[in-house]
Amino acid sequence: MDALVKLQKDCGVDDLKMSDYGIQKSELETLAKNARETMGIVLQSLKRRINKQEGMISMNKPYIICYMMTSVDGRIDCDMVGRLAGVEDYYPLLDELGLQSAVSGKITARLELAEPGEFKSESAAAAGGETVSKKTDSSNGYNIVADTKGTLLWNSDDQYGKPHIILLSEQASTEYLSYLDGKNISYVVTGKKHIDLARAAEILKETFGIERLGVVGGPAINTAFLDAGLLDEVIVLIGAGIDGRASFPPVFNRSDNGNKEPTPLELVDVKKYSSGAVFIRYKTKRQI
Repeated sequence: MDALVKLQKDCGVDDLKMSDYGIQKSELETLAKNARETMGIVLQSLKRRINKQEGMISMNKPYIICYMMTSVDGRIDCDMVGRLAGVEDYYPLLDELGLQSAVSGKITARLELAEPGEFKSESAAAAGGETVSKKTDSSNGYNIVADTKGTLLWNSDDQYGKPHIILLSEQASTEYLSYLDGKNISYVVTGKKHIDLARAAEILKETFGIERLGVVGGPAINTAFLDAGLLDEVIVLIGAGIDGRASFPPVFNRSDNGNKEPTPLELVDVKKYSSGAVFIRYKTKRQI
């Protein structure tokens, strides 16, 4: 605090008052909220830069691993992967890696987790602010799904082997949140137009106690975690087979075709399985 006072004096602004500019005390909470919403990404980026330079943990988040099974040519179509030699090794490794909690994107969740159909809201009222609703504790982990606007359908959460957590943006309707409440499904609302994954990761650790988190596709959610600087490791289990269909997705798939520098990785481990599958484990090298 003394250093801040000195800086104000050195800059010649120590006699300025917010009230001189028409700002009232009653407005401070709204101003602080607006600053967080509009500058959150910048502040998180600055925080990561400072913490990395000081050798500190960048943020209070789970240890996050992107773990995918692919064909030899890097494709991850669910139906194709399910027929690859080595697929029997994929799910046991989830437990070995401590990834009892894993997050899927909307398309993967629609194929593998959610019920058929789409939620259609009759009201335009949006969530409009950060909201966290925790319905249950789970020592066996959670199935976490990113559903930006809230359209996936679910059964009552007690009908599933693991409880769900739905990640949503503020574009999700209040009607959809009520729908999840009725299904006893936990949810996290953060981010205006897109899910704020950095903030969501903090909430998953602080509120739900998740220490290790798997990111298990598809390419949109994998890439979102990568570009947000949240991945600690990337693990690929390469099955003994080739897909060959150019239109099917790879593990990561950035939307722009610019001269984006490749994300550097550090090789940690390589294993070969009797099925012919190969396990490759990398740590990410975060760049400032």
